[in-house]
Amino acid sequence: MGKFWDKRQWIYALIGVAIVLISGLYVWNVLSLKRVQDQMRQQLEQQARFASQLAARMFDGNVLETLGPGDETSPSVLYFQQLLWELTTETGVQDAVILTLNGHILIDSRTNFTIGDSLRRLPLDRQKWVQAINGTIPQPDLVQLPDGYVLITYTPILNPVVGNPVAVLIMEYPTQFFHTVLYFKQQLVIQAVAGILVLILFSALIILSIRQLVRTERTLLEQQHLAELGQMSAMVAHEIRNPLSIIKGSADVLRRQYRSEDNELFDFIPQEIERLNRLVNNFLSFARKRTLELRPVELVPLIQQQLQLTGDDRITLKGAADVRVLADEDALKQIVLNLLTNARKAIESRGETGKIEIEVTPENSGKYVWMIIRDNGIGMDAETLKKAFQPFFSNTATGSGLGLTITRQLVERMGGRIELESEPNAGTTVRIRLRGADGR
Repeated sequence: MGKFWDKRQWIYALIGVAIVLISGLYVWNVLSLKRVQDQMRQQLEQQARFASQLAARMFDGNVLETLGPGDETSPSVLYFQQLLWELTTETGVQDAVILTLNGHILIDSRTNFTIGDSLRRLPLDRQKWVQAINGTIPQPDLVQLPDGYVLITYTPILNPVVGNPVAVLIMEYPTQFFHTVLYFKQQLVIQAVAGILVLILFSALIILSIRQLVRTERTLLEQQHLAELGQMSAMVAHEIRNPLSIIKGSADVLRRQYRSEDNELFDFIPQEIERLNRLVNNFLSFARKRTLELRPVELVPLIQQQLQLTGDDRITLKGAADVRVLADEDALKQIVLNLLTNARKAIESRGETGKIEIEVTPENSGKYVWMIIRDNGIGMDAETLKKAFQPFFSNTATGSGLGLTITRQLVERMGGRIELESEPNAGTTVRIRLRGADGR
């Protein structure tokens, strides 16, 4: 187990390293992509800014200052509109418009415009607009629109005489590159999440497999240990049984020979021989795994039969009376008898206040049946509870330490399970779940 545990720790460590590596690779890809995006943005902004400056020099500020509403068809307006139209068709500019210093349309590349209208089709940055009307050329603004990214430049058109701004040229440059970068980012996120999820799922399967292997290994070791104990128990039982027969026969001869003497020793010998015989029988029951014949057994009548044998009125039985379980009848009798024996020993110190309660409860429409035995006896602490099912462990001087071990063996061989709860001075509860014979 120690070596396997070390290997399991290495597997967990490798899984953690793999998750970290995938996450690190994703972060590195995102950072690399961002670095490329920043470099491309810087180059595009420089190119757009330079192109906008050249375009702004094509417009005469003196003429623009003289234009107003009603001049839409004047030669100057038509000439400037033609320039804007050529910019949008020959240089790759997506849109271009000249605005007055108060933000209204002065010249538009599109037809059917009115001087003084508000510009509604482009989102303008307030800070960059203020810089432009003050004569400063701001950095282009990267804006995400529903159909992609665009670069918007703000270039002041100056009066050639005094050099003050008279209008602002707004140009919109399409940047499909940023849309592509966004797509790559989304794909990286999807791939990273999918990779981590697959790794987590794979890791979960590995961890579950490891745990199952550990449980299987423990079960095999326990079975091997129990098999070795069983062989030893069988050998010891056979070695004890023959001397016991000789001692019993000798005691009978001595009793007859000294029958006139009133000696209590002759009563003690048969009693101790009987106790040793029970111990030997427990050893043999633990060592031999006889074939169990599972058939429908009425559980409540079987329990009532065992209660009659004990003759203890401190035991009460409640629950469904017509419940049947798939079990070996003799094995089930031994289970009930073992548990009742333990419970009666546990309540001995309680005297008349000691109580044992047996409850029979079907589950899942009779597919399973619970048999619950509770007592208010001395109970067990946590350490004793851990060892309760171990062979030859007993907290009484006369116990063999095999009662609960044999009980668990029989329950599990019949396809059931047994659970044990106990607290010191609060009693013990034993829950046994068996397969029902009438369940659907």
